[in-house]
Amino acid sequence: MLCGYYALGKLWDALPVQPPPLTHSARCAGQQRCAKAWGALWKTVLDTASQVIPGLQREDVLGKVMLVESMMKALVEREIPSQGWLDGLPHCRENAMIATTMKVREIKDTLTDYFSDDF
Repeated sequence: MLCGYYALGKLWDALPVQPPPLTHSARCAGQQRCAKAWGALWKTVLDTASQVIPGLQREDVLGKVMLVESMMKALVEREIPSQGWLDGLPHCRENAMIATTMKVREIKDTLTDYFSDDF
């Protein structure tokens, strides 16, 4: 159990600097700029998610990434103001949402692996 606690803490620490791979839209004219904007957006949303519900433990990675997924969906669907966070991704917003959803799915699917002694 302690192994999982430690491993999930390390995962959370690494997530802000390791955005999920983004598949660019065919209309994306500046993939390098877009990838940089995606990395900044990913980090910002992760940081914001930690502040939205301050009671979430650092190791509650699944809870946090599910919140990140909800925030990303709300941003992409314009349910909440983007504050310019999506400006660098004019044609890849939906792909950013897909990348986020895939990351959540990956974490859900591998969650038990973090609690093995081999991890």
